[in-house]
Amino acid sequence: MDDQGTPTLFWGISTDITDIKAAELALRESETRQRAILAALPYLIGIINADGVVVERISVDAGMDMHPPDFNYVGKSIYETEPPDIARRKMQAIQDAIATGTIQTFEQEVMNYQGKQQFEEVQCVPMEGVEGD
Repeated sequence: MDDQGTPTLFWGISTDITDIKAAELALRESETRQRAILAALPYLIGIINADGVVVERISVDAGMDMHPPDFNYVGKSIYETEPPDIARRKMQAIQDAIATGTIQTFEQEVMNYQGKQQFEEVQCVPMEGVEGD
């Protein structure tokens, strides 16, 4: 400092944050892509483990669900949340997808929680690393 107390020197530190900025950008791009995919969904995505327990569920149109919007599917067996014939058919498709490693597709007719009949196409896609129940 000079006689009047004004700093006369500057000390600075610089750190390379290129990798951090690249990771932040990649995360933003991934989130944007996932939001776009979810916005384009016609109905819902459910992740169900090999035991038939719902691990995660994202519903785009709650009006199409078999249960009211406040119903929590996560942690419940499909045998608890769906009519027996639909649960059996879905469980068979899940087991076939796991056994063959291929997508299993079928159509079903269901009633939503408001009593409206609807027809759905269901695709069961095998995934690795789905635990939880």
